[in-house]
Order: sequence, then structure tokens, then C-alpha cells
Amino acid sequence: MAWVVKKLNSLAMLCVVVAAGLVGSQLSEFIQQYNQNLAGRRAEAQYEVQGLVARATEAAVPLGAYMSAFTASANPVFAREGEAMQARVERATALDEAYHEIGHAGLLARPFVFAAHVNADVAADVWRDYRPAVPFDGASVLYCGMLMAVVALVYRVLGLLLAAPLRRALSRRARRHTPIGPIV
Repeated sequence: MAWVVKKLNSLAMLCVVVAAGLVGSQLSEFIQQYNQNLAGRRAEAQYEVQGLVARATEAAVPLGAYMSAFTASANPVFAREGEAMQARVERATALDEAYHEIGHAGLLARPFVFAAHVNADVAADVWRDYRPAVPFDGASVLYCGMLMAVVALVYRVLGLLLAAPLRRALSRRARRHTPIGPIV
């Protein structure tokens, strides 16, 4: 029975590690598709900010003063418009920063930089339209191997942590049911 349990455990670990490898191989492709989507959103946001800059230039004031004039207005419609302008500028800045950080991150740092800068809305859109690929570039192979190694280690550690209480419980049960011996 112990042999069967050991073999089933090995099979389960193999399945988990292979699944982690598949996820790891897709990570590079997902980040690439995410950054492409981010680039499009970044370009659109920059276009909106350029429109704001053009209107501020026409009014002969810096962009910050232009938006402040709206935000400080007693008219709530203009104040909300000023807040919306500020939100557009902040969004364009955040998208630009994330795009550059992810795009310029090193091979090993990229998944962590991606995780630090991921935008849930962009990621959801990318995931909805995601097309798995079979990439065989250095990043995909590296991420696949790294994730497989980490998952194998976590699997083993969790197995050891969970197996110890189970062995103690089985040992106690076996001692309770051990025959005393023949009564003479």
C-alpha cells in the first residue's frame, strides 16, 4: 500500500510540475501581449493629453494652470471636468511608466516588474483575447524551468509538512490496534 501511495504522489507531483512548466512557458508570451495592449492604451492616453496641451497652449497658460482653473471653478461642471483632465494626465503618466518599466526590465526581473506594474483592466482584456503560443525563446525556456523548479520545491515541502502529522496519526492508530499477544 505504501508503494502505491508513493507512486501516486510521484505522479501527482509530475502533473503539478508539468502544469507549472506550461504556465511558465506562456508567461513570456502573456507579458508580451500585455505590453502590446499597454502600448495601444498608452498611445491613446498620450493623444488625449496632447489635446489638453493644445487647448492650454491656445489659452496661453501651462497645462497645470489650465487644469487648476477648471478644478478651482465654483461651477461643479467645470470642477468635474478639471478633475477628469487631471485623471487623464495621471493615467497617461502611469501607462507610460509601466510600459517603459516592463519593456526595459531584464530577463529575470521582467516577471516581477510585470507583477509590480500590472493593471487589472489591461490584464483582463489581454486574458480575454489571449492566444496561447508555443514560444521557444530564452525567456520562455527560463521562466518554464524556474517555475517548474519552484513548484517542485513547494510541492515537496508541503508534502513533508502534511505527511508528518499523517504519519503520527497512523502510528498512534497502529499502536492502539496492536495485539497484546496470546493470553495463556
